[in-house]
Amino acid sequence: MCLIRFCIIAALCVFANEPSSAQVYYPADASQLLKSTAEDVAMLLQKAGAGKITTIAYTTLPVNGFILSYDASINDNQACEVKSDGSSYIKFNAAEDNGLNFGVYQYLQQLGFRFYQPGTIWEIVPALSSPYKKIDTVYNTAFKYKNWFISGGYNKWALDNNAAYDWDMYTGENGHDWSLYMRRNNMLGVNRFAGHRDQAGHGAKPVRHHDPPDRGGAQGVGPDLPQD
Repeated sequence: MCLIRFCIIAALCVFANEPSSAQVYYPADASQLLKSTAEDVAMLLQKAGAGKITTIAYTTLPVNGFILSYDASINDNQACEVKSDGSSYIKFNAAEDNGLNFGVYQYLQQLGFRFYQPGTIWEIVPALSSPYKKIDTVYNTAFKYKNWFISGGYNKWALDNNAAYDWDMYTGENGHDWSLYMRRNNMLGVNRFAGHRDQAGHGAKPVRHHDPPDRGGAQGVGPDLPQD
């Protein structure tokens, strides 16, 4: 009887000390890019010990959990409103994918995550008991351009001859790894350059990230902007 009692008490202690589960919610009409971000966040938080984290698409806005939400009233495509009670929910509101990605990864940086190169050996993952930190702020940046353009005639066969991840900034396994690295480090900016620019200023053109209504579809960019 003593052994049985000991086993029951030990099991209850383990259960009580185990982090609770949580969900990362994203809109049912979200782009593949935002779904990828939700899955990445869930994986990172679970790796940090914040409990069992899963992703769920929603049609009705959730009350609790890690919530990604589009908000058409926000004008800046990189601004993200972030609010959490520190215990049961954190909500990210932005007009487009660009703002949601920016806000989510800015928050992860505040939690202690770092990504110095693509690949797990270059990651710093903090120890977390919860994915929630009390916060009420707006993440934004004054920089319009924060990325590089992979040159040298980049296409799918320049890296790994793989057509996977055709919805990301760069295709293929290696291209996706670099795209995710840039996303995690908020290197997207409001606009990005696509192409080359010579000394006379010809050739390269800025393109805007993640404009509605597709919120980031193919290649994660919207219409071309006028030349400088």
